[in-house]
Amino acid sequence: MLRRLRRNPTRDSNASVSACPDTVLPSRASLLGLPPELRNAIYEHLAASTTLRLASAMKKRKKPQPAGLLLVSKQMLREYEPILLANAQLVIRIYHLDFRPAIDGIDALRADTLDRISSNKRLTLQLALPAPPTTSELISLSDWLSYRAPSTAPGTGDPSSTSVVSPGSLGRKPSAYSLHFHYTASIKPSRMTSGGLADPVNVKVVLLSTLLRVIPGINGKGIRGEKRQMMLDLADYKDELLGLEKLSPKDADERVVKIANDSDALEVIRRSYLPIQLR
Repeated sequence: MLRRLRRNPTRDSNASVSACPDTVLPSRASLLGLPPELRNAIYEHLAASTTLRLASAMKKRKKPQPAGLLLVSKQMLREYEPILLANAQLVIRIYHLDFRPAIDGIDALRADTLDRISSNKRLTLQLALPAPPTTSELISLSDWLSYRAPSTAPGTGDPSSTSVVSPGSLGRKPSAYSLHFHYTASIKPSRMTSGGLADPVNVKVVLLSTLLRVIPGINGKGIRGEKRQMMLDLADYKDELLGLEKLSPKDADERVVKIANDSDALEVIRRSYLPIQLR
């Protein structure tokens, strides 16, 4: 064996390199070189930690940059985009409680994109709250809740056969009607609202509490389900601001009922905080 090693120094050198665990050999391994099931697992992990903001503002804004992997190659775009849209947190900012830009933006999406978003369980409407809601903003919120209400298809008499009969100025936009939304808030109080002296967290809590108190006063046929979802989500966000643990579904439901039945709370806010005009 010794003679063989001496006669074949090249072979011996190669053998020692492959045997040494610390040696790094050149590799052509890449993400696209992995089996499809492993690539999908990686895509899902990345998508779950990604937040995408969908434009819906009145003013024109810069086009958001797409997620990096979508720019690598056509194959990766084809593979990753459906998983990204179905699993990432998709956030739509709502200004002045006006949901028309969001409805129009969703309705303008391609059919395949809308189909992928429809399975996303993290589609979120983020309500911008710089101050207590005005009368016109509450009317816009009422229109949105009515728009989201299921309605009986004409001539069928069957509530399960839903058609979009959109009230007010929201128009007939079936795309946004069919999606499932969660709600959160972006609260950046103006100087006039906060007075410049109040603790920012307290001001945010008061603004959010104000909205939570007025939502039960919005009435309309079939809006109970969407109104409940909005109140549950916003109450959870309020707990998050206060550093409280998330309530169980049962306790959360009980709290929503309590808020809806607390008619004195709104009057207290009206007198002690900024005035709110309701219809």
